[in-house]
Amino acid sequence: MKVCLAAALAAAFAATAMSQDSPAELLRELQAQKALLEEQRKELKQMTETQESMAGAMDSAWLVLCGALVMFMHAGFAMLETGCCRAKNASNVLMKNLVNDGNCQSTMLSWFFQWASWMFGATIVSGCVAERVKSPTYAFFAFCMTSFIYPVVVAWTWGGGWLASIFDVGYMDFAGSGVVHFTGGVCGLAGTVILGPRRGRFENPEEFEYHNIPLVVLGTFALWFGWYGFNPGSTLSMHDKEMGALAAQVAMNTTLSAATCGITVFLLKFALVRKYDEKSKAEADRKAAEREKEAKEAEAAEEKRKMEEDQKRDDARRRTADRSDEPKRSLSEEKRKKEEEMRLREEELQKRREKKRALEQEA
Repeated sequence: MKVCLAAALAAAFAATAMSQDSPAELLRELQAQKALLEEQRKELKQMTETQESMAGAMDSAWLVLCGALVMFMHAGFAMLETGCCRAKNASNVLMKNLVNDGNCQSTMLSWFFQWASWMFGATIVSGCVAERVKSPTYAFFAFCMTSFIYPVVVAWTWGGGWLASIFDVGYMDFAGSGVVHFTGGVCGLAGTVILGPRRGRFENPEEFEYHNIPLVVLGTFALWFGWYGFNPGSTLSMHDKEMGALAAQVAMNTTLSAATCGITVFLLKFALVRKYDEKSKAEADRKAAEREKEAKEAEAAEEKRKMEEDQKRDDARRRTADRSDEPKRSLSEEKRKKEEEMRLREEELQKRREKKRALEQEA
């Protein structure tokens, strides 16, 4: 039994030794696996670099597109402000919106988007002081705001300053509601308080009505279109589905906000002035006043015409009476002349008699 067991074990070891490869074959197999792993590592690295490059390209394209849309918003501001002001100040308002473009020399992508954003803040002030400042004055203000005021606010918030970590919570501003709009609004309020209202704005409000409604509507739609670059573009990237979903949510909120505000203002305007547009009421009142004025002028012209006709009839009647009385006047004139001659003769005779009497008395 023991002999059989030993023989079986010997046969098993022999079979195992025969089935195993030689050390040279094992080395070659290990080298082949190492080369395969190295090739796979290079392919993985190349794929990672390609993915990162594509992500960077998508982010760059996204920011450039959004920055261009924000830039286009200035065209909307220009049309909106120009249509709302008087025609004589339209060129001045357009010039102020062009001054906001500044002089950005940087080619960095973030600078392009931020440049478009701070231009937006300066344009807010342009609407607040429209028709009250000259172009050189506004150009100087735009330079001061974009060079000293806006950068400080950005450094305090988006730049990781003291507001970014205040109260252990930090100031959060996704698309610039405070950094851009609040800063521009405060500067515009300061300018409005210093400058005061336009001359005659409340004494003769009809003279300050907007002169071009189609331009206002086009500017509004241009601004609405540009908001889809300003708000969703604040995600600053578009390389994964999370950022895409966030940008889509921001775009949806932008659409709902614009639609809700438009309907609210529409209904509020009707509730306050009983008209969908305040200008339509002013236009109706102006036309009614013009019709009343025209009626009064027509009535006065009719009275004047009647008076002229009466005067003409009186003049004709007087001329007719004068022609009929002309012979009588000629006879009375001759009689008066004869009486005057007789009176002069009697006076001459009286003088002679007195002279003769005086001579007789002297004799």
